Amino acid sequence: MTQQENTPSINRDQTSLRAAVPDDAETIHRLISGLAGYVDAEHKLKSVPDDFRRHLSGNPPSFYGLIAEYEGEAVGLSLFFPSFSSWRGARGVYIQDLYVAPETRASGLGKRILIEVLRTAHEQWGAEYLRLAVDENNLGAQRFYERIGMHWTSDERIFQIDEVDLLSLMDSD
Repeated sequence: MTQQENTPSINRDQTSLRAAVPDDAETIHRLISGLAGYVDAEHKLKSVPDDFRRHLSGNPPSFYGLIAEYEGEAVGLSLFFPSFSSWRGARGVYIQDLYVAPETRASGLGKRILIEVLRTAHEQWGAEYLRLAVDENNLGAQRFYERIGMHWTSDERIFQIDEVDLLSLMDSD
């Protein structure tokens, strides 16, 4: 079957986008689990639904979410938050996660979610740029981002430190 034949017949009228709320915690976790499975990283997923509930309930929340629904079922999401670039002197948006369920891929839904995130971030906090990271094995997502005009940067590397080492580092001085 070709990609065209495998493309779902979903149109804009059949899908809706809405802001995520704390009661969506289980749905968010289910979709994030789908993303982890897609990139073969289930072993890295440590979050539980209560994490999403707690962090969406903050004032301000730790992140914002957008959920895509098709025929009443959540089939996509994006989790995002404000960022600031000292080099640009501007506010931006960082997309932590963007996921579209396999049965709705190649339908334009991913682009629609991304555009709505940009609109929301621009309207709510004046975002002037977008940043995100993509799993190096997620070639489909990389092609998607390139297709819509994004480019990867080779001049930066992402560093991280996890909780145990973070606490150890804090205690080292």
